[in-house]
Amino acid sequence: MPLPYRYNLSKMANLKDLEYYGHINAACSIAKEYCEKKPDNNKLKLLSDSLIGIFFWGHAQEQDRRLYNKELSDMRLEKNRAITRARKAEAKANELEKEIKKLKQIINL
Repeated sequence: MPLPYRYNLSKMANLKDLEYYGHINAACSIAKEYCEKKPDNNKLKLLSDSLIGIFFWGHAQEQDRRLYNKELSDMRLEKNRAITRARKAEAKANELEKEIKKLKQIINL
């Protein structure tokens, strides 16, 4: 059951990213159009530069989230592998302890 849950989170994040890119694309296109019509307007240049800064900030946030989720997933996988190895080692130790008890009983006969 955890896999579909993680999938849904990823799907939601992708939809939000897609919405963000659509909005930023529309805003940048409009700003570019007006900047081309009035290239001497400093306010439009500032608006255009600000939109570009917002785009790069949003992209960096998306990358950070993706890398964080990947690292978290890797850490969980590593933890689960360690738990599995510990359980196998414990089972083997119990098995060997039983064998030692049997051998001690044979020797003490």
